[in-house]
Amino acid sequence: MRSMTVFNYLLEATLFGSVLILLLVAARALLRDRLGSRVLYACWALAALRLLTPLSLPNPVMDEFRPGLSADVGARPVADQVRQRVIDAGYRLSQWLPWEGNPAAGFTSRLRQGLSGRWVLLLWIAVALCVGAFLWARYRRFKETVRRNRVRALQEDELELLRTLCQRYRIRRQIPVYFVDRLTTGCIAGVWQPFIALPLELPREHLALALSHQLCHWKARDPFWGMIRGVCCAVHWFNPVVWMGAWLSYCDSEMACDDRVTARLHDIDRLAYANVIVSAGEKEVAMSMGATVTSRHLRQRVTSVIRCVRGSRVGVALTSLAAALVLLVSFATGESEPLPTVNAVPAVAWTAAAVPITGDLEAIACARRFLESEFVGQDTSGCSFTARYNGTQWVISAQAQPHMRPILLRYSHDGYLLEYDGAAYLDRVSFADASYTHRTLTQSVTGYLNAFMNANVPGLRSGRIVADRDMRSGNVRLLDCRMLDDQGETVCLVDLQVEPVVRVVYCMPLFDEEANG
Repeated sequence: MRSMTVFNYLLEATLFGSVLILLLVAARALLRDRLGSRVLYACWALAALRLLTPLSLPNPVMDEFRPGLSADVGARPVADQVRQRVIDAGYRLSQWLPWEGNPAAGFTSRLRQGLSGRWVLLLWIAVALCVGAFLWARYRRFKETVRRNRVRALQEDELELLRTLCQRYRIRRQIPVYFVDRLTTGCIAGVWQPFIALPLELPREHLALALSHQLCHWKARDPFWGMIRGVCCAVHWFNPVVWMGAWLSYCDSEMACDDRVTARLHDIDRLAYANVIVSAGEKEVAMSMGATVTSRHLRQRVTSVIRCVRGSRVGVALTSLAAALVLLVSFATGESEPLPTVNAVPAVAWTAAAVPITGDLEAIACARRFLESEFVGQDTSGCSFTARYNGTQWVISAQAQPHMRPILLRYSHDGYLLEYDGAAYLDRVSFADASYTHRTLTQSVTGYLNAFMNANVPGLRSGRIVADRDMRSGNVRLLDCRMLDDQGETVCLVDLQVEPVVRVVYCMPLFDEEANG
């Protein structure tokens, strides 16, 4: 897998994921009274989905977004724009540095040639693994500490209370509950074998409300979402907005649970629940991030509990629709133009043989056979040909129509095709402003070009074919391709028109003319 494949995902995910997080930050500040905490907390799942899903949907806007001098067809438009901006900044920085061979110039040159991507990818993987290992070790250390400090499980009357609360919140699977020494506040310890941990010093009158809060965490699968927050931070360790979003989503998870617990409580019971929150202190355990709850967040929780904010159904419906549309747009990072294809590859019934050309008629005959092949498809009956020998090669000109530019071909004196320029077919087409470029070639196009080379340039062998540009002007679509040998060296330049008709319009083999006569 190419490093650019990973960079495509990372750059798109971190850019559009950051936009989603910032939108959620604004919604938290402006719309909490209209939407409620549970809706805002659910919206964080959309940000996590964008940060972790390597999906790219077609978008017509992206057809025009790719840089005009795109050097890496493996990069999608967003990644290619970022790559080009980094290269431009590196060149400007290298001009400011006074000495030759400065690091900025070397890095920029390697980045343009695609040589730095592998090392940047290895650096990202190494740091991501370190961050992930640190978060996992911190979580394991906390869980083991809680497990060692367990004192007792619930007793008979406490178990009856637990069963009653599970029925109230429609929880089918009853989770174990333990009282734990030296624990400041309740939490759920573990993801695969979880249990509720309650402080040993918890007052008995607070037991029902503390259990309700943790059961609401359990019903919302918050231990799992805490793990997702850790994965987002490990993958996008370089993005501070992701770390901020992870912390805010944890805060909203607490407020969403508060909202579930107090949804059916009377005013006096809500005040009692607020007292439970305050008595827990200003520090609470965050399972995924190992964070602490600030006094500001504590005041926000207490205020929300007392005010008992409930979002309207209309607001929730409109927010859900808007969130779905924003998420869909955030994935629309790919070009909409479909990959170029060829419906049928001509069967190669003959192979051009390099026969020495001794006169004008033989040179014109070679040109006619080439132009009349299925790969060009030119009716030469109305063409006027001229041929001349310049001392090293034959130059043939074919004039199809008076108003068109002539078609040019060059052959070596031993009959090897040196160049074919059929730009006359594109006489009224301008590619000065190419509308888009593409990333790869389909198997049908690759098979077509290989068949063309086998039939018309049999002396040349290529390993693979890459597209440098995929251009459109009106209804004409043209591929600018390079054929590479096994060592990655360019051995032939080919331009293939794929729409509205399929034909080769340019070919220049780069084999050694002297070695071939």
